[in-house]
Amino acid sequence: MTCGKAHCSVAVAGAGAAGTLITARLLELAARCRLPLEITLIDPAPTTGRGPAYATTDQRHLLNVPATRMSATADDPDDFARWLAAHADGRVAPGGYAPRHLYGSYLADHLRQRAATAPGTVVRVRDRVAGAVRTSGRLALRTAGGRELTVDAAVLATGSHPPSVSWAPPALRNSDAFVADPWAPGALDTIPEGRDVLLVGTGLTMVDIAMTLARDGRTVHAVSRSGLLPHGHAAAPAAPVAPADGLTGCTGLDALRRAVLRHVARTRRGHGDWRPAIDGLRPLTAALWQRLPESDRVRFIRGEARQWEVHRHRMAPATADRLAGILAAG
Repeated sequence: MTCGKAHCSVAVAGAGAAGTLITARLLELAARCRLPLEITLIDPAPTTGRGPAYATTDQRHLLNVPATRMSATADDPDDFARWLAAHADGRVAPGGYAPRHLYGSYLADHLRQRAATAPGTVVRVRDRVAGAVRTSGRLALRTAGGRELTVDAAVLATGSHPPSVSWAPPALRNSDAFVADPWAPGALDTIPEGRDVLLVGTGLTMVDIAMTLARDGRTVHAVSRSGLLPHGHAAAPAAPVAPADGLTGCTGLDALRRAVLRHVARTRRGHGDWRPAIDGLRPLTAALWQRLPESDRVRFIRGEARQWEVHRHRMAPATADRLAGILAAG
């Protein structure tokens, strides 16, 4: 989209967090350029701003990042914290970890506010994009419901795909006891009360599902190749992020590993905690990954990937405490 056009139309496929935020940013750009903009936001979900991540209604499913770092507006880092103060009835302390469903509501409000002040319109279509072809410099879209739409540009914000089940033998995949996607609506409703459950994987999704399923009279088993669990965020207010110096010049996995370990050790000496070191790597990880040759990427995935994940993607302190209690109870 350019400010030189008199009019612009955009289709956004996907109304989860990414699609909602992209739509809000486009509206902000339209307001700055005084450009009438027509956005069609397409997703079969009944809500906007949630997607699988924020559609949960379980109050025990918390954000894995403090509220002060979840603003939808880069130049206003306290936006989400203020929204919580107005809408959460004091249930979330400043710097705390909000229930995920509240963040979905916040994103929907964020988009409504932008739509109310920007030129043009946002049309919400509850359908799924089934095809797109380029025609005369524009895009012709077709939805699963038979709707046809021609736009100047399209954004694919389809989110994460459901997990692969290729590892499971056909007899298991075809069983009524097999849940391929725990985030599908009603997926956990068919699990009989009092029956034990096996969760395949020990990451953050396992933690959330264990919170939902654990109860007296049931044992929840979790298995993965590594057996590693995510670490928790520090219970005390987070220390300042430690800038990661000296990593951008690394030219290979071995040199990068040594530089990261030095960075972590230096941060632990200065802060008494490794977490600020990992957080300091966040702005660099994409660029560092892109610089690695393919052979080093394969080595990392086969070797250190899981160790990185459990340190980088952490649990809210309250979630970590609940999980520890469930484990202690057997």
